Amino acid sequence: MPSRDEIKPQVIEAIDQARQTSGQALQETDRLWEDLDMGPLLRKAMSKRYTKIAKKYQSGLPISMQEAEDLETVGASIDLVSRRANGDKA
Repeated sequence: MPSRDEIKPQVIEAIDQARQTSGQALQETDRLWEDLDMGPLLRKAMSKRYTKIAKKYQSGLPISMQEAEDLETVGASIDLVSRRANGDKA
């Protein structure tokens, strides 16, 4: 079962790659839309990247586009991917 600390750098890297930026250290409190300029379509598209991270683990579950779009912060993204990687549907 992966720890949140194991998932965190993977999620941050996925967000960095999606935004096509580097050099800005992301904080868990950064808001995806307001601070990082990730609109609804980009947040939806993150479901594929997040699912890929979660599915690396034996009990990993997919993350829907709606779940990804509803995320508001980097920290919330890390939490969701961590839960799914550990097989938690809630």
